[in-house]
Amino acid sequence: MRSIRIVLVLALLAIVAAACGDDEATTDGTSGEMPGWIVSVEPAPGATVAVPDLVRVTFEPTGPDEIVRLLIDGTDVTASADLSGDVLAYDPNQGPVSLGAGEHTATVQLTERPTNDATDFAVIDDFTWTFRTG
Repeated sequence: MRSIRIVLVLALLAIVAAACGDDEATTDGTSGEMPGWIVSVEPAPGATVAVPDLVRVTFEPTGPDEIVRLLIDGTDVTASADLSGDVLAYDPNQGPVSLGAGEHTATVQLTERPTNDATDFAVIDDFTWTFRTG
């Protein structure tokens, strides 16, 4: 009987610990629900793929003072990405971040255009997801 109680207490502690964990982490490789201004991201959140040809974000058109930026593994790759209409595509073979085997984190940000020669972009909204290569 005592061993059953111990098992039940341990199970309850595990449930409580999981509930108290990082609220932003999910099991699908994202920081939460994809914002409405993002149509799709590739590779898909949580996917395991061979080295992708592109990391692609399709988004709804933004306002004239808004910019969509892409960061991969913490590096802003926006300047190395191609923007065509509502698609921002980064080629890891042509930019500063290669995508070797392992887990990678991508973040797409909707930002306000800097004013008065400022270099800081004010983030309006963002979405982070992970994918694996290899």
